[in-house]
Amino acid sequence: MGKYHRGMGCIPCFGPSVLILAFQRQPSLLALSISVLSSLLTILTTQYTHHKLGQPILKTLLSPDYLFYLNSYLTGSHNELIIATLKLFRSMSAFGGGCEKRAVLEGFSWENKARFLHLAIQISVTFTLEAS
Repeated sequence: MGKYHRGMGCIPCFGPSVLILAFQRQPSLLALSISVLSSLLTILTTQYTHHKLGQPILKTLLSPDYLFYLNSYLTGSHNELIIATLKLFRSMSAFGGGCEKRAVLEGFSWENKARFLHLAIQISVTFTLEAS
């Protein structure tokens, strides 16, 4: 059972570990849970008073184990999962005005850059061919 947050009554605080590890074998549900984490970080960064709620989530996601998971999702073939993971990396780097941007950039797997460039060129060519 998860810990309970003191200020929220009896709502359990499981964190990102439950959302990510629960759906490891189902890419569509995993993409949904990663998208929820991304949206949650975006919401929690809007007010300075909410940063204390988002900081433990961000610290957990920046641990080496979770960065390994997130970077492995970028190399998969499930497009929704790739997009959701990129959104999460963006939300992590923007959280709290970029207070952990350096850690996010160091944890991001830059070896995948060639693959993303290839996908961008492929999408660009497809749109160009459809427009003409």
